[in-house]
Amino acid sequence: MIEETAEVVGIEGEQVVVRSARTSACAQCHASASCGQKSIAEWASSKWVDVPVINPDQKAVRIGDKVVVGIEEGRFVLASALVYLMPLVLMMAFALTGFTVGLDEAGLIGLSMAGLLVGFVINRVLNQRESTSAHQYQPVLLRVYQAK
Repeated sequence: MIEETAEVVGIEGEQVVVRSARTSACAQCHASASCGQKSIAEWASSKWVDVPVINPDQKAVRIGDKVVVGIEEGRFVLASALVYLMPLVLMMAFALTGFTVGLDEAGLIGLSMAGLLVGFVINRVLNQRESTSAHQYQPVLLRVYQAK
């Protein structure tokens, strides 16, 4: 389970809205002094994000409470693979198919973009289907860490 500490900023029925800081692994990295990514990470780490989370056990929370929220690693990895890898794999598969049948460069580019678009459409359809079922990819409230 991937866990994060957050602060409750709102309560909307069965969901709790929590605020958490965007974090980066740059603080622990030994190469951060010479890495250009560090300045971007420092800029982004000062930003806050509000996330709705499910409260499956109906824990008593109030605005201002510190809570621990989590998401299953397996679901997180699967969702990441679907969102990032599937469109790229389809783009390469379409390009390879076009190369195999002997398309010229413009045809390969067009077919590659079609594969990328198909990947995005499949992601959208899967996302809409998943949003109507159980909230599989949404973080859940695990425990109240500290009440104010």
